[in-house]
Amino acid sequence: MPIIYSLVARGPNILAEHATTSGTFHEVTRRLLSKLQQESGARMSYVYDQHVFHYKMDDALIYLCMADQGFGRRLPFAYLDDIQTRWKSMFGDRGRTAPSMGMNSDFSRTLRTQMEFYNTNPAADKVKEVTEQLDEVKNVMSQNIEKVLNRGERIELLVDKTSHLEASSNTFRKRSESLKWAMIMKNVKLIIGGICLLLIVAYFITAIVCRGIIFQGCW
Repeated sequence: MPIIYSLVARGPNILAEHATTSGTFHEVTRRLLSKLQQESGARMSYVYDQHVFHYKMDDALIYLCMADQGFGRRLPFAYLDDIQTRWKSMFGDRGRTAPSMGMNSDFSRTLRTQMEFYNTNPAADKVKEVTEQLDEVKNVMSQNIEKVLNRGERIELLVDKTSHLEASSNTFRKRSESLKWAMIMKNVKLIIGGICLLLIVAYFITAIVCRGIIFQGCW
């Protein structure tokens, strides 16, 4: 199941965001931002019903995404690492002084594009699997949302199931298509390899029968 929502913020001020569907998670996120540990290098996951808010803190900025609980932690944090790198490349230190939603028009497209990549492309996991950053995810703490939100602040997390199911369906379809083409290419390689092997065997048999590698005995 995919990443549904992501943002870059400075404290409670959201600088850019993107969501694949609608729901109350926008309000939940805004309450959560004001409670998060403001410490550079912090990495945390907060469970909220069937969803998880993953975030990392770096240089006074918060990189956060919300995903289904079954999506795990490795890809969400790989996504956040990617977003952080792209943000710094595009804006440098401008996020420290930018107004709320000041970078949304420039960066929301990047959030969406990379979200689609990590949600649908099987290569996303392979790319990040070999990096040292993924080893750090094993040490990321996962806590219940009540650790930061008081009972009175907790609201029901609602996600538009229609859009969500459609996004999940598209994710499954794209993964299925990628798998289908991977299997086709594998079969093509096997067929080509088999043909080459048969040609080599036929060549050696003919060379033996004709008593020479240039078939001089058959002329």
